[in-house]
Amino acid sequence: MTTPRPVGADDVQLGASSGAADLAVVNSQRARSELSSRRLLESAVELIAERGYERTTLVAIGERAGYSRGLVTDRFGSKEKLLWHLLEHHFVKWTEDSLYPDLAGLPAAAALNRAIERTRDNIRLAPTRIRAVYSILFESLVLVPGVRERVALMHREHRASTAAMIAAGIANGDVPATVDPEAMADAWVATFRGVAYQWLLDPETFQIDRALREMSTLFTPMLTAGPVGGTEADPS
Repeated sequence: MTTPRPVGADDVQLGASSGAADLAVVNSQRARSELSSRRLLESAVELIAERGYERTTLVAIGERAGYSRGLVTDRFGSKEKLLWHLLEHHFVKWTEDSLYPDLAGLPAAAALNRAIERTRDNIRLAPTRIRAVYSILFESLVLVPGVRERVALMHREHRASTAAMIAAGIANGDVPATVDPEAMADAWVATFRGVAYQWLLDPETFQIDRALREMSTLFTPMLTAGPVGGTEADPS
């Protein structure tokens, strides 16, 4: 007699005689589900970049992706939940899974410059996606209270991690001891978001790549101990 297999959260119990066929069906259904979710998210990004969050509807997202509104609602629940899913997928996960590992071990100035380079690369490669993410960040201030709280927390964590990196740089002698880590982190995040806002507001005339390069020019000396930063490191 065959001992039944326990069914876990991501497991499917298959009959002995039709296991391969059932597995093929499951895989096919999963592939279709992943494809439809990806198309819905891509359509949402395109529409939010074109129209903004407020004027983007679930109906329009479904139509752009080639599906019904019912599928969008079934998959994500509401427009607000879809909005957070986009932010989490395109911003939070990218920051945690891709950006932070890339910055690990770098001095503070080099790490922040690397963050600028990665942002410039993303804007060049996927401007529509980046515009949609920034649009969500700014429109959540007044239009989506639930998402606003999460965005505020996300920025709080961003400032805290930046301040911690600067504080570590001071301890290592890479950053001048006169720098206030929290104040500098506040200025860094605020400048970054200000640049993004100007680009979103006036993309035809505001040169975001130039502004990001200027950010690097401005912040590097302030975060570099020794001759470059204008503060000699303490030889003791």
